[in-house]
Amino acid sequence: VIMKDNVTVDGNNKGIFINDRSRGKMLNWAFLFGDHAPYGFNKEGNNGAGYTFYDVNEAMKIGQNFLTLSNPSQITEFKVNQIVMVVSAFKRKQNILKVMLPFHITMSKIVKIDGSKIYFEYPFDENVDSVQISANGNLDNHTGINFGGVQNVILRNMTIDAAQISGSEYAYKCHIDNIKLIDGVRLVGTNAMAYSSFTNISGNFSWRGIEIKTGSHNLIVKKYF
Repeated sequence: VIMKDNVTVDGNNKGIFINDRSRGKMLNWAFLFGDHAPYGFNKEGNNGAGYTFYDVNEAMKIGQNFLTLSNPSQITEFKVNQIVMVVSAFKRKQNILKVMLPFHITMSKIVKIDGSKIYFEYPFDENVDSVQISANGNLDNHTGINFGGVQNVILRNMTIDAAQISGSEYAYKCHIDNIKLIDGVRLVGTNAMAYSSFTNISGNFSWRGIEIKTGSHNLIVKKYF
């Protein structure tokens, strides 16, 4: 199930979601909260494989709530209420998927655009000297959906019989509560979640529990067993 903005799925402690695990590795999850898998980032020398990166004038400083695009004409690629990622210009290569990963990612929601300057809902939480902003992702062939973040989603009070609850999240202010996973590979793999939470999560799984990667910040995990 591909989640959209401002949606609540409440199983009322009776709901059961079943994925028969026959759809291949990337589609054995129960829910998709946007998408931010590593293969979403541009392959080396190819700017059309995933997110497009736009250069930023200034360094990113703790407490700063804005950035300025180096090329003012690119401001048309952004809009108010858009969920974007502010990333380090320096990236490492992940050989498994042959893609480039930034050393730092901050998820942000645009609240104002003034000329070539973009303002965010929350200030940055880390200093980064060389900065880019990413947006406008294309179709991901693994999951069959377009890259893009979702916000204000609640999933609660249900049992999930699937490889995992969710994976490759690109989620902002999303909350997953009171979920039991049956015979999972892992409970959840979080790639980018901001101001979100996992609470009262239980079940049995054969591999990792909650895998938190670069880009998940201000994320609360509690009552997880």
